[in-house]
Amino acid sequence: MEVFAVLLRDIEKALESKKQIDPAVKLPKEYHKFLNIFSRQEADMLPVHQSYNHKIPLEDGKQPIFRAFYGMSQDELKVLQKYLDDHLSKGFIWASSFPAAAPVLFKAFDLLKKQFTTAPILAHFDPIKEIIVETDASDWVSAGILSQYSIDNILRPVAFFSKKHSAQEVNYKIYDKELLAIIRAFEEWRPELEGSAFPIKVITDHRNLEYFMSTKQLSRCQARWSEFLSRFNFKIVYRPGKQGAKPDALTR
Repeated sequence: MEVFAVLLRDIEKALESKKQIDPAVKLPKEYHKFLNIFSRQEADMLPVHQSYNHKIPLEDGKQPIFRAFYGMSQDELKVLQKYLDDHLSKGFIWASSFPAAAPVLFKAFDLLKKQFTTAPILAHFDPIKEIIVETDASDWVSAGILSQYSIDNILRPVAFFSKKHSAQEVNYKIYDKELLAIIRAFEEWRPELEGSAFPIKVITDHRNLEYFMSTKQLSRCQARWSEFLSRFNFKIVYRPGKQGAKPDALTR
């Protein structure tokens, strides 16, 4: 016969309802600023879940392959070794005796963290929201920003682009350079803009562009651009240059 001894306080402790523990108690102090990352409030800022999910269809009876990471062949390793030796001899890279990583890597990592945490945070593109496209052009560069309003009615950037003008484009008149910035924006984000549920608001600091789509006299280049833009539902809106600091900064 087996005999078991149990203390009364152990029984009472086992029957006690589990208390809700504040996550901050177990989380190190330096991570407290990340407590709300998975909160309901942050989740509500994400786009509405679509009616489909991406998946890779498998043939009947097949299962995903589980295997080790891709290894390099002897030939590939020789090429890699030659590359490293060449760059070491030229001083492009250098060996470090530091046990974990070179100090320069820590500095670079810290700089990246600073840039990522202080730069404007890009929002996820939502096809059911209004789209705002801001464009600008300088003598040498054209640029644009695609933005949408968040739930809290703040205009948040979704994507940026900036492209240097070719030798021929540098000679364009300012009207055509500003128009080229719009063309490039629509080429860059064609998949997002072509099926917009609302008229796209295109903001420019060149007032004459407001009437481009209704202009009758066009050059050959402008006629091609007009034909391309006719595929989209948009309206060009003028805004004074001093109010367009964001796209202007991308052209500097």
